[in-house]
Amino acid sequence: MLYFSLLILIFITYIIFALIIALKIIKPQNDSQKPPTYKHPSELNLFQEEVSIPVNKNIKIDAWYFPANSKHTLLLLHGIHLSKPYLIPFAKAFQEMGINVLLPDHRAHGESEGKWITYGKNEVQDIIQIVEWLEKEKPFEKLSMFGISYGSIIGSQAGLKIKHKFNAFVFQSPYTNLDLIIRWTIIKKLGSWAKIMMPAVRLWVKLLAGFWLNEVDVISACSKLDKPTLFIAAEKDEICPAYETVKCHEASAKPSDLWIVKNAKHNNIHKIAGESFYFKRIYEFIIH
Repeated sequence: MLYFSLLILIFITYIIFALIIALKIIKPQNDSQKPPTYKHPSELNLFQEEVSIPVNKNIKIDAWYFPANSKHTLLLLHGIHLSKPYLIPFAKAFQEMGINVLLPDHRAHGESEGKWITYGKNEVQDIIQIVEWLEKEKPFEKLSMFGISYGSIIGSQAGLKIKHKFNAFVFQSPYTNLDLIIRWTIIKKLGSWAKIMMPAVRLWVKLLAGFWLNEVDVISACSKLDKPTLFIAAEKDEICPAYETVKCHEASAKPSDLWIVKNAKHNNIHKIAGESFYFKRIYEFIIH
């Protein structure tokens, strides 16, 4: 009886621990995130329009549109647990180079609605409808996408669905498969024993958010995305190893370029590369 009770206790502990990990994967951002350098574009004297875009299941996506009186628009997608303000300097750089910028908050991020972060299950359709909104409200002749980290994950999957509408893609720090990167992260933080948590973590994510971790298959999307694509990786990335981005590049439908920024980490690529050079290289890639 004692052994049976002990097994029950171990099982309950296992299930609860797996739930905690699953919630960390799919829960929206919290207030503990490091604050952005700027809270609003007005702090840099930028002109932008605040827009609300209705998407599937009555979700509203909050976005900033930075006009540049251009026929070329850039869809700029931020990373996980971040929001629009973190990319204000990015929007400024491209607007000043003469490209319109649409900077949305992903669902369950920033001012946008949504309960769970689903890594593409719902966000792909959000991006498709955001592009449809752009076509109707802010017509363009050329459309490019720049996704950073999580933005590259949902951007690559959505881009595959409507690749005919884009002239170029830039994906910074994408990984190949969500299941693999979660497993790598858990083992890195807790030790190799923690891989036994994965079956229960996968099940909790499916039960709560409606998708299996291995459904987020970025490398598969990249292999079919036959538009000019620039992959950017940080040599010392502590969140998404550079080799993950390299694999996406190697598997990608050509033409694609790879830029590995030496000595950079996940969140300082633009600073290590030099901001002027960084933005100029991306600009020159997407305008062709």
